[in-house]
Amino acid sequence: MRCYGDKPKSFMSKVPGGMLPVIELDGRVVKESNVIMSLLEEKFPEHRPLMPPKGTRERLRAEALMKLERQFFSDWLGWLCNGWDDAGNRRKFESTLTLVSKEMEAVGGGPYFMGQDISLVDITFTPMLERAAASLAYYKGYYMRGQGRWPAIDRWFDAMEQRDTYMGTRSDYYTHCHDLPPQLGGCEMNSDGKAVSAMLDGRDGRSWHLPLPPLNASSVPEPYSRGEHPDRDRLQAAAKLITNREAVIKFGLRGPGQTEPRTVSAPLCDPTAFPAMEYEASMDAALRIAAHALLVGTDAHMVSEHGIKVSTAQNGSNMSGAHPTTPAISGAEYMRDRVCVPRDLPYPAARQFRAHMNWLIDQMKQNGQK
Repeated sequence: MRCYGDKPKSFMSKVPGGMLPVIELDGRVVKESNVIMSLLEEKFPEHRPLMPPKGTRERLRAEALMKLERQFFSDWLGWLCNGWDDAGNRRKFESTLTLVSKEMEAVGGGPYFMGQDISLVDITFTPMLERAAASLAYYKGYYMRGQGRWPAIDRWFDAMEQRDTYMGTRSDYYTHCHDLPPQLGGCEMNSDGKAVSAMLDGRDGRSWHLPLPPLNASSVPEPYSRGEHPDRDRLQAAAKLITNREAVIKFGLRGPGQTEPRTVSAPLCDPTAFPAMEYEASMDAALRIAAHALLVGTDAHMVSEHGIKVSTAQNGSNMSGAHPTTPAISGAEYMRDRVCVPRDLPYPAARQFRAHMNWLIDQMKQNGQK
């Protein structure tokens, strides 16, 4: 997809359409995710099989479930991408979701589709269930999980979130909901989605601000069954910030920088932006304050007035009275809105980083008004 910017010529020479995912195996280029998974299953059999043997009743059921996944995909997008007949599209989606939920319990109560062990059926459903849970909350105010209405769905997500391999790829609702529209050609918001989208975007004045509410399997607006470890999550965010200092400063300075006339449609992606490197000292000072607060906590952190003045300065001059346009504030806002999960951080660490960016922004704005 070109909505995220240009891909290398070496890639486009093999995949002219630019679509992902794609794999090249033994000289064969394969582009469909289901075909890729089946190919890997056949090519590397030295593991526990992820599909039942061909010709068995279990295999026939697994193949039927793969067709159910296509039905789920169709009915999810049928509601998500349409503004007409909202109630009817919701009923159609819920009917299919009920079938999915029943199938999750059909073998020994689950938690996976084929029983106690994960299979290719689960792996096939995973990206659609994950994206549906995120997008329907954001655009329709509809919770698939975490509210007890679909207990089998809750158990499936809980089981998946205990798997490190899944957590390495699991995104968060915010990232999904801003990645999906350019891929799908747009998503339709209804009246129920407005309040939830404000929470997920941090526009409600609370969700992305300290102190953060507890994070667990029934959290609103986003459930997360692994929970959180705030001290460790802050440390992880600080470590990522410190160890990537130069790259992060440059990335943040895209905020006060310039964008080329040719932009891309993905809102979290800005590959043609020019960072305003003349404000490097200001951005560096601001991020040092944020890193220290992540390490020791904002209550224990004594904000350095000198550091704040440096971070809210333009070319070394205090910009009192013009705080909304200071480069460091613009840079912090830019980074806050573009931290992606899991590319940059796991979800618990990402929410700490976003909240601490808002804390930093507030500190700089308050100092700018003095």
